[in-house]
Amino acid sequence: LSRRSLGAGDVKLAGALGAVLGAVSWVALPVAAAIAAVVTVALAVVRRSTGGVPHGPGLLAAASLVAVFPGTGGEVGTGT
Repeated sequence: LSRRSLGAGDVKLAGALGAVLGAVSWVALPVAAAIAAVVTVALAVVRRSTGGVPHGPGLLAAASLVAVFPGTGGEVGTGT
């Protein structure tokens, strides 16, 4: 919720990870976004800091998780 939490590095990282996740499947994008938000909130709760928590670690964790375990049914070109 803090403006300091989402910096230019997080925005650049989100673009690159979006390209990777888009190659995995279109469904991977919103799934990874939701997982990244949950991870960032969990980090904020653990830290209990008044300052901002960086969103980059959540983005990386979510993208890694979704890219390694892509699931089924949302792949591009499957004809569904």
